Amino acid sequence: MAKAHLVGLITDTHDNKHAIEKAVALFQARDVGLVLHGGDYIAPFNARWMADLGVPFVGVFGNNDGEKFGLRAFFEALGPIHRAPYVHEWEGKRVLMLHEPDEVDALAQSGAYDVIFYGHTHEIDVRKGDTLVVNPGEAGGWMTGRETVGILDLNAMAVEIVEELYSHLKEEERSSVCACRGTQESFVSRTLTNVSQLAHVITTPP
Repeated sequence: MAKAHLVGLITDTHDNKHAIEKAVALFQARDVGLVLHGGDYIAPFNARWMADLGVPFVGVFGNNDGEKFGLRAFFEALGPIHRAPYVHEWEGKRVLMLHEPDEVDALAQSGAYDVIFYGHTHEIDVRKGDTLVVNPGEAGGWMTGRETVGILDLNAMAVEIVEELYSHLKEEERSSVCACRGTQESFVSRTLTNVSQLAHVITTPP
């Protein structure tokens, strides 16, 4: 049974199908009562990979989410996606949802929010105080190599950062995921190398 005081935090998924599906499985296993997404889904079809959440969903757009109409249409059955900043009230707490961390320190010091949840930087950031500030890091894993999400406990006003999204899978399932990730990472590496070589050609005088 879902526990309303537990909130799944996920951001910067960047079309990583396997990471999204495993994050959904983790949220289900931990019985979260709500899932918040901090933006940068990218393609609208990400909604298909989150379709089994089974609990309320609220998101905000990220700077890379150009197809806003499509994202809202595909996610409609799951829940709304808002333009940031957006305040979501849940279990008596005011959660400010951002993507980019503009004025996070000033907003935290204002005392107007119980939790500030943001993404964009792809780096984990947890700051405790009168306002809890949380960036669970990137679920997509493209920049840091770490696929992380958060479990926010509104009763304890604490957050757990979870990295082992695949720990509950059988060995053969983990191998399949790792093989797919290796292919994806190889593609990204080759693309970055090609871009770097092209830039060198363009900037090198004849």
